[in-house]
Amino acid sequence: MDEELKWMLLLFVIAADGLFLAAVISKYLEVKRASFWAAVPGRIVSSRSVSRRVTRMSSDGPRQKVHDTELRNFAEVKYVFEAYGKRQEGKRISLADDVGNYLVAEKIKRYPVGSAVAVYYDRNRPDQNVLERDMPMRSFEIAILIGILIGLGCVIALLMSDNLMATVAWLIPTSARASGALCLTIFAALILVFGYALRDKGEATRKWPSTNGQVQASDVVAVRVGRRFDAPILNRRLLRDRTTYSYKVDGVTYRSDRVSFGAQTYATFSLFARKAALRFTPGESVEVFYNPRSPGEAVLVRGAPGQALIWIAPIALLGLAGHLAGLFQIGS
Repeated sequence: MDEELKWMLLLFVIAADGLFLAAVISKYLEVKRASFWAAVPGRIVSSRSVSRRVTRMSSDGPRQKVHDTELRNFAEVKYVFEAYGKRQEGKRISLADDVGNYLVAEKIKRYPVGSAVAVYYDRNRPDQNVLERDMPMRSFEIAILIGILIGLGCVIALLMSDNLMATVAWLIPTSARASGALCLTIFAALILVFGYALRDKGEATRKWPSTNGQVQASDVVAVRVGRRFDAPILNRRLLRDRTTYSYKVDGVTYRSDRVSFGAQTYATFSLFARKAALRFTPGESVEVFYNPRSPGEAVLVRGAPGQALIWIAPIALLGLAGHLAGLFQIGS
């Protein structure tokens, strides 16, 4: 393998694994510190479901990333307590990070309005408070150990990559391009794994129960395009359709803007996106299919429409890898 490529991959692996370990260790220390927080009686003053937009990024090409958002549901529980003779307020339930659409109804039921609770707070900063401070410390220790082992394993694998590349070069006709063919094959494999996961998610929706919902909005929205690897980008925004709807499950109101688990398409002109948005009309009643284990997750269309687009990229990458390896010639 080319020496420059090898050290670039090594630095990437170390950086990614370092970020993972830093996040785990930071959360581990936070939980440790919280074990010394003071405990005082408190009272729940509000308990309801709320929806917030969460930023998510997706690749729209080799040199750019799309900064998109999606609507997720959270349990918002507000409580009051007294510290140093002053009334304090809080709304953080646990030290665990809430990514949304997780145990929303269960948390609202666990903390009904008016119920008495124990509040844990930092004596030096009463604004740092939670209702649940206990987390399995053993899980953090295992995660740290796994992160260390993964980092060491990747470093050893990269340092021994010359032997791997020699084996690959011996097996393929065009040995000079062995590193490029191997990298493209790995990228294709990763995309295939993502595609199969998306397909399984889409197939699972066919068994989800349904409930009545109402479309709140359906229009074309612009999303921001960011730089990737400092490459110049001509188009600074892309357009997509977005349909927002609400529904109820067991008395809890949820909102979502996910139509299906199919591939999301983006365009530089509004005609294509507007055509997709016109499928739904604000105010109309719709059938909503929701995840029975996590009702905050829902779709309007079962399955994964447009999934064929996901298979095009790995097929193209595998074809290019075969061309570089000399297994066949393109255009000959």
